Amino acid sequence: MLTRQQNKMPTSGGGSSYNARFDELESKLDKILELNASTNTLLNSVVQRMDAFDGRMENLVGEMHDQGVKLDTQENRVSKLERKMQLATDYIDQLENRHRQNNLRLLNVPEREERDLPMITFLVKTLKEKWSLTLKEEDFERAHRVGPIKDNAKHPRAIIFKLHHFQKKLQILKQAKGRQDGSNFRVVTDMSAQTRARRAEFWPLREQLHRLNVKTFLRHPATLCVEDGGTVMSFGSFEEAKVELQQKYPSIIKNNP
Repeated sequence: MLTRQQNKMPTSGGGSSYNARFDELESKLDKILELNASTNTLLNSVVQRMDAFDGRMENLVGEMHDQGVKLDTQENRVSKLERKMQLATDYIDQLENRHRQNNLRLLNVPEREERDLPMITFLVKTLKEKWSLTLKEEDFERAHRVGPIKDNAKHPRAIIFKLHHFQKKLQILKQAKGRQDGSNFRVVTDMSAQTRARRAEFWPLREQLHRLNVKTFLRHPATLCVEDGGTVMSFGSFEEAKVELQQKYPSIIKNNP
């Protein structure tokens, strides 16, 4: 068997050329082997980095899952707190309305109409003149205008008064209801700011229903009642009323966004 040295021996005229080609191929093979070794080293490094990256990704996914669980827990706590807050707000509003159960408001009385009269004396006189109500000053606990005078106010301040007995309140409301005396004076039940705001939401809708000769009224504390074909529909919010009435009265809903 011939060795490499033997192959390099000049055996014929073309031996020298053969050995040169063999050396060239050997050199290229060595370079390929070196490049392959370098590539293997680089690939091993990439694989190690990928393994480390996979580990970090798994940790990150685990952390995100933990954060998601914590977020769900926090959202549940917030929802519970919101429900408790709403219950507390509603309870406070009920207590305030109960505290005001003997109160009434006299509306549209011009500023300084009472002049120098004590407010209770003015009320006894005015209620008798407007609605033939026979009351005594002893029937009132207190009375006053609501808030400070505002120069640009559209309406005069309401007069709020508290009676000693609930039956007197009912008597005043009954006699003043629907009776016209030529003035814009109105007597209404006094309620908390939250309840008044809830009731006020229905006014645009009620006005348009009245134009269609549809009878409406408000039930305490803030429920809209609509008489429809001999039945009474009740709604606890404007949105609820809009959804229920949009088929029957589409023009109303269009004008009440």
